[in-house]
Amino acid sequence: MFSQGLLRNQSTRTTVFIDLTNEAEEAIFTVNLRLSSSVPSAGLTIENVMLQLGQKPTAYQKALRYLGETITRGSTEINGGLLTTHLLQLRGIDDNDVNSGMSGLDDNIGFWTGGTYQQALADLAQIVFRKDGSGYLAANRLHWNQNGVLTLGRATDDETIEISPDIDIPTMTEINNKEITDIPINVERTLIVTESWIPQSVLAEYSRDFTLENSGNLDVLNIHISAKTYNGEFQGLNYDCSIIFSKVNSGGTIEQIEVGWQHPEFPNIFVLDLHNYNLERGITYRVEAKMECGFNSVVPDQNPEYRPGVMITITGELKYQLNVKKLVIGINGMSLHDSTSNDFFRLALDDQEAQLRFRGTTDMPGVLLSGRAGRNGGASALWGMKRDTIRGVARNSVGNYTVFHTIGHIDYSVQITTIGENRTCFCDDFRADRFNVRIFNGGALADSAFTFTLIGNN
Repeated sequence: MFSQGLLRNQSTRTTVFIDLTNEAEEAIFTVNLRLSSSVPSAGLTIENVMLQLGQKPTAYQKALRYLGETITRGSTEINGGLLTTHLLQLRGIDDNDVNSGMSGLDDNIGFWTGGTYQQALADLAQIVFRKDGSGYLAANRLHWNQNGVLTLGRATDDETIEISPDIDIPTMTEINNKEITDIPINVERTLIVTESWIPQSVLAEYSRDFTLENSGNLDVLNIHISAKTYNGEFQGLNYDCSIIFSKVNSGGTIEQIEVGWQHPEFPNIFVLDLHNYNLERGITYRVEAKMECGFNSVVPDQNPEYRPGVMITITGELKYQLNVKKLVIGINGMSLHDSTSNDFFRLALDDQEAQLRFRGTTDMPGVLLSGRAGRNGGASALWGMKRDTIRGVARNSVGNYTVFHTIGHIDYSVQITTIGENRTCFCDDFRADRFNVRIFNGGALADSAFTFTLIGNN
């Protein structure tokens, strides 16, 4: 798909989308500029011609620039057995399609295979090795960054494993932090013509930098930004908009990750959507949105009583949150946490807190089940994999209770403690799914709430 850039110094700016089939190898565009007698001269500028997949700018635009520079400015030297060039693409015999290659350009691609050059730039090839030492295998299911942090699972997956000798496992504070950080975006600017029809414009801008400094959790980002203009029935307006999400590298250089796109049917609407982007900790990211709109020429024939207005709104949100399930193996231990629940496992080797901490149901020898029985039956505070949440505790008669469980055998011991009353008790009728409790006040059966703990082999 090709997109024509915005027309400069005209009352109408537009973006043209042209669909190309997969078989298209060449596209030729002819632009006709028609002048009237009242306008003896005019200028036409075509900018930002880009090749992209769908209606969002992709790596195809970047590939077009690199390939163009290689063809127009590059060279190839052969000196005996030495071949020196900029970009080498390899293709098959039967399909004649590019499937591998090597690059010496400033594209951070060293070697790739299992895809085209454009796919390698977009992390869609099967294998990519980059110049900065990062890369991935198995269609990005196993990838590593320039610091040697190895991750199993795609960056957009809900379940990942992260291994590195240079990172710390998440702290308890980070594991317990389940909140989604939501940064709202709301900018509004209005221009109303009240004096004359001289060229006027209004500008709305939004910019925010943020850096994640924690040790391993907040690393999934979703962005939605929409920039719109509202101008009533008046059509003599121009639009100029840019929405950009970038990474600010250590040297201060800006690396664009995603840019907004103009709606093909509504030229006054610009949108940027980015879902499940994997953030790097310690890296500064920048979100920018800027839109300018206004009257760019004198309009003497308009009704002087009609004063049009222009309103620009930039709205949206930035949300970043925990990965859903993540196993981290770091220099000081390992942790496994699930951001959708309160369950976690954390083994720390040099921590001020307890070295082993976990939360969740267990299925191991030891305490199999614990809970609290009400005076009239019913169970609360149940804990353990062997609990029976359906039947719980039943009161059969005065002082006679049945505690249900799912242990599946009778090799267990029971501890009973009455609550708030001086009572004696004993247990009997041990079965694979229940046992009985009898409570006495002196020599007579009597009701009482109690706690119970079952210990045994799982």
